[in-house]
Amino acid sequence: MSRPLLLTLFIGALLGWIVFCTQTHGPEIGRKLLSEIDSITQQTASGLDIKIDGHTATLIGMTDSQDHKIEIGNAYLAHPAIDAVDNQIKVLNPLSIKGLDLPKNTLGTGYIYDGKQLEIIGGVPGVYTAERLQKEISTQLKGLSVDTSSVVPGYAGISNWKKHHDTIVDTLAKMRSGQVALTPSKVYGNLQTDERYLRQRATKAFQNWPGFSPAEFQYKLVARNLSPAGLACQKDFETTLTGEHIRFDVGSAAVSADSQPLLNKLVGIMKKCPGAKIEVEGHTDADGADASNLTLSQARAASVKAILIQKGQDANKIKAIGYGEKRPIATNATETGKEQNRRIEFRVIE
Repeated sequence: MSRPLLLTLFIGALLGWIVFCTQTHGPEIGRKLLSEIDSITQQTASGLDIKIDGHTATLIGMTDSQDHKIEIGNAYLAHPAIDAVDNQIKVLNPLSIKGLDLPKNTLGTGYIYDGKQLEIIGGVPGVYTAERLQKEISTQLKGLSVDTSSVVPGYAGISNWKKHHDTIVDTLAKMRSGQVALTPSKVYGNLQTDERYLRQRATKAFQNWPGFSPAEFQYKLVARNLSPAGLACQKDFETTLTGEHIRFDVGSAAVSADSQPLLNKLVGIMKKCPGAKIEVEGHTDADGADASNLTLSQARAASVKAILIQKGQDANKIKAIGYGEKRPIATNATETGKEQNRRIEFRVIE
């Protein structure tokens, strides 16, 4: 047999072996390719999934621009083992949310709540179509208007997405307004509420998340929807009760005698808005049984109401209510926090 013929047969056998390996060892080739062009894929795509079938690479995932999508596809196509690329990578625009200072090219899920409607933008897991997402939220929070028209299904960059998503939606629905960005490494937020206890509740809900930092999650106490006179009274109540506390005998609903001067100040504020109704709220720390704390908070609020009536205020315009330990404004893990949570608040209702 001639030497050229032997060489031809050898090359043919070698090519056949290469084809066999590429067809039967697709996953290994995929892992090798991913390793070889890691600097491109990891910087530009989220949750990139590579499937090798013979000499064809199918790319599934998301990136933040059309140029990056093309760059990733070309990087695979340039590999000698790949003849064709089925580039199914979706382009997901970086989040841009007014009120949030997000890093450039941030990918993730955005939430914007204006007090009436919740809008969700950005990427969501592939199983969540816009219709399914809207239906689930409407079921979770009946009556909440939801806009999911701008979501892009197929984003796989956030672990435990559903758990975090449910927490964000539930928290935002209780606020006056707010914006939240859920990203693979951090959660960013800006919440507006007129209730101090909601700020503490939101902090507790988010504080154990990986990457959570108070520096990237801001809260703002905003004025409630009251008349100018009502707002002035509410501000005076909050200012007065921030500096001083109505005190009670230990474990009792009896108001301490040294709280009389403070109660006189509060009566003076009430006289500035005679047309308003006032809700006297009782709150406790988390020590003791829930039921006992609720009973104690209600009794203390009722005691304050009785004193206000004795001082000439209209009983029909004062409501006493106890919340027990359900509305903390500070942590119950420290004595300082517990002291802040044991409180009486005055709330203007018009």
